[in-house]
Amino acid sequence: MDYNYGHNDSNKVYVNGKPVPMTAEQQQAFSDQTFINDVMIRAFLYMFIAVLLTAVVAIYTAASGLYQVVFANPALLIVIIIAEFAFVIAGNRQAAKNSKVGSAVCLFGYSIVNGLTFSTIFLAYNLQFITFVFLVTSLMFGITAVIGAVTKKSLASLGSYLMMGLIGLILVMVVNIFVKSSGLDLLLSVFGVLLFVGLTAYDTQKIKAMAAMNTGYEMSVLGLWGALSLYLDFINLFLYLLRIFGSRD
Repeated sequence: MDYNYGHNDSNKVYVNGKPVPMTAEQQQAFSDQTFINDVMIRAFLYMFIAVLLTAVVAIYTAASGLYQVVFANPALLIVIIIAEFAFVIAGNRQAAKNSKVGSAVCLFGYSIVNGLTFSTIFLAYNLQFITFVFLVTSLMFGITAVIGAVTKKSLASLGSYLMMGLIGLILVMVVNIFVKSSGLDLLLSVFGVLLFVGLTAYDTQKIKAMAAMNTGYEMSVLGLWGALSLYLDFINLFLYLLRIFGSRD
């Protein structure tokens, strides 16, 4: 059915072109739910575009030989890594400023820069294997995101535990760089998958909650802010699944 507001009377809601009587409370609830749905759609759409940009840049960098320039120059590689962190931090700040342009630049800029470092994936694995892992990631991500969006149980209490788990994961991964334990690496990868599955559900619900609060932020800004979180969840989930399946290849 086609829901929309009237052209001349903003207090009426039309279904299939016919006015439907609604109380003020119903009109507000309808408007709020429409806003939430639009924010969620935009968040996943922007995330998809960002992932696509990363894939295109990664494939081009690997196929053109540009990766040799990137990874043969330590200074350039450091600049790229710093740029990745800067885009994420700036993206959250631009969203807080309600800047649509700034949020878009940070999200898509981050996805493009990220594609440069992701080029090594296409050098280490064949396209068929990468596609398989990508499809598995998409399935897990999609199911988890739906759970986060529809569940009535608040996941807010999990946020602090997930952040603690993320910090712990990073610290142990740094230690394992020196220990070089393949068993620990596999264990960390499994933990990473579980962690980012949890973060996907948590972030999806958080985006929905922010949209429901409707505190004056533009719809596109909330969508871009949410897309950045979802992009990070998807990319990390993909990387850890790649490590798990790759270790068995």
